[in-house]
Amino acid sequence: MRTTALVSSAAAVFVSTLSATHAGAATCAELLTTAEVKAAAGASFEDMGPQDRGEGETLCAWMSRGAGGFKTVALTFHGGKGPDFFDTAITSAEQATSAKRETLAGVGGRAAVVRYEEQFTTLIETAGGVGQLVTNGLARAQVTALAKAVGGPAGAAAAIPKEERIEGAAILAHPIGALALRYATALHAKGDVSALSSTAAQARRKAMPAGERAESDAFMRKMLPAAAALEAGIRAGGVLLIEGGKATLNVVSSQSAKGKDGSITSSSTTSAIAFELEDGAWKVAR
Repeated sequence: MRTTALVSSAAAVFVSTLSATHAGAATCAELLTTAEVKAAAGASFEDMGPQDRGEGETLCAWMSRGAGGFKTVALTFHGGKGPDFFDTAITSAEQATSAKRETLAGVGGRAAVVRYEEQFTTLIETAGGVGQLVTNGLARAQVTALAKAVGGPAGAAAAIPKEERIEGAAILAHPIGALALRYATALHAKGDVSALSSTAAQARRKAMPAGERAESDAFMRKMLPAAAALEAGIRAGGVLLIEGGKATLNVVSSQSAKGKDGSITSSSTTSAIAFELEDGAWKVAR
């Protein structure tokens, strides 16, 4: 995973006046506030302080060392830059990562994102220049919310998409897909799943008597396919529904049995796994 250089607030004294609308802002601090970063990416993010780089360029950075691991958000605002700069910057991101840009709709101005593993590089056009947002460790919905804050009115980061539907193999490219496979692997190996579970889920599990906890785990192993079968089910027709900080993964597993008379009997089982966004990271909500 690539990391973004973080700038200490002690490096420079930087004073700005927040405007009512981000689109006409003149600095990174006006385009994206700490409150908006916390609303979109998690309350554990800390403001590392803005830096004036001169010639209309400013840098703002935030980082989180929460339970979800080390995460960063960095916004460089190139004041006075226009479409040519946007095109050059997004093309450079594509060349550096060998990935293709994706257009972000509903951001305000023109916006596009390039993904490299856990890093998203997003370019956003505003009335005052071009914002270059680089994040590490965030989910796509969080990146979209941050981009909307940069390109839209103040407070836009709180408007994380209400509902997102992802189907089939595309689920495996989402952090929830990888989490579901790790959870299935640990569960069927009778390992410790607490690190993959939300704080509330861990508390509920800890409160169960040992016998009840064992029965609950046995039931989950029966209902949830092993990792290989789960992955196959996801590819064949899994559906992931994300609503803000909550999500549900539905997977249908099919089984066939051949009778003595040569007849084949088929059955299917639907597994539903609940997730929740906690401190910027997805966790199993069971």
